[in-house]
Amino acid sequence: MSLDDARYSVIRYLPSETQNAYGPRIVDPRSGEIIESHVCWYHNVMNLLKKWYMVQCGPLDKRARTMEFDDELMGTLIQFVSSHEIGHSIGLRHNMVASYATPVEKLRDKKWVEANGHTVSIMDYARFNYVAQPEDNISPKGLFPRIGIYDNWAIEWGYKYRPEFKDSFKEKEVMRAETTKRLRNDHRLMYLGDEGKGDDPRSQSEDLGDNSMKASDYGVKNLKRVMENIMEWTKQPDGQYEYLTDIYNSVKGQFVRYTWHVQKNIGRRYTNNLPDQNLFAPYPKDRQKEAIDWFGRNVFTAPLWLYPEEVTSNIRKIDAINEIKETQNSVIQLLISQGMIYKMHASSVFSSEPYPVDEYLNDVFNAVWRPLDNKDERINYFTRQLERIYVGCIKNILCPDQTDKENNTFKRSDAILYVEDHLDDIESFIDKQLNIYTSDDDFNHKHFAYLKKEVKGIKKEYYSNDK
Repeated sequence: MSLDDARYSVIRYLPSETQNAYGPRIVDPRSGEIIESHVCWYHNVMNLLKKWYMVQCGPLDKRARTMEFDDELMGTLIQFVSSHEIGHSIGLRHNMVASYATPVEKLRDKKWVEANGHTVSIMDYARFNYVAQPEDNISPKGLFPRIGIYDNWAIEWGYKYRPEFKDSFKEKEVMRAETTKRLRNDHRLMYLGDEGKGDDPRSQSEDLGDNSMKASDYGVKNLKRVMENIMEWTKQPDGQYEYLTDIYNSVKGQFVRYTWHVQKNIGRRYTNNLPDQNLFAPYPKDRQKEAIDWFGRNVFTAPLWLYPEEVTSNIRKIDAINEIKETQNSVIQLLISQGMIYKMHASSVFSSEPYPVDEYLNDVFNAVWRPLDNKDERINYFTRQLERIYVGCIKNILCPDQTDKENNTFKRSDAILYVEDHLDDIESFIDKQLNIYTSDDDFNHKHFAYLKKEVKGIKKEYYSNDK
């Protein structure tokens, strides 16, 4: 036989350094029948699984505190991924909203999560239960994904033999009514079909729980525990640091994922397909405020815990200053942009629970502009950089370069008026700081004197006749 012969379904091992697996299928377009399917398993997906499990569950499972997993653990990891790929091979798509069905605090409830699992579908990219904390004493049964109630429901809907139907139109009518009843009674069966790429914050790749901010807070706690032990867990003979580099980059990547999860909670809306619900619904104001607060605590307060000297001194090409600034810069440029501010303004006009633009800008301002009196001068350094970036973002909105000047939708809306007022608020804050830091030799005085000049320059350009 040939592995490429469409008459045979196979699990195919690929001796490759690629860190992935996939489960494609060939479907008859006339009937929807799957006529062939297979799972392709790259050898180095095991390396990917090792990094995921150590970084997310190393503090929770002592078996994950080494670079050599035993056969039992690696076998369970392989079982999880292969189950997901088999789901694809029999027709299931990703269900990224599945993990939202589990409240965050239930992920820490040992009895509950071990009985029910941390997501209702193995077709979600839910990975492992990174919300659980060491003191919860949750066993691997509550850390691994498993086939869930959504998967059982999807297979029942797609594969159950229904000989009572003799007419396809009648079948569609009855099954639609049955589906409506099931979804009305159990919202855990919801499926959005957007693969996590839509506007709804509930549908995200590699997130957990019903609150991104709470889940990410717990996740960061576990990442800090990994960083405290990373030198020991990745120790190699003869002074080699390849393992350290691999796991360290995975920790940083996981932290970035948490920031992405939180970002999607700002300026978005719900997309519903459940019975008795509106197709679109406004996203709650308090959740958006919670997201801004999360950024203030975890991003705008420089995450120095990611860059301990004993680690960075043994890894090539680490530029902590630029990496932190780039992370902070990317978030600020998202929050203080024409697109986001216009979206917040448009949403507040029609929302039943508006988040007014002036209140939004004030919340972002308070998350960024912190007192420059931290005992760790590095925190003060990054705060000053952030404040300069912030003023630069305001300039980009009010005085865009030539490529952005044609955005008449923003300029003709009230949104720009809120930004004008916000610039006045920034200037007032700077003036107060100049009254605190009065000495010309004081570094913070120099900083705010520079920002004062920048604000004056923005106003001069914005209000000039040439604008």
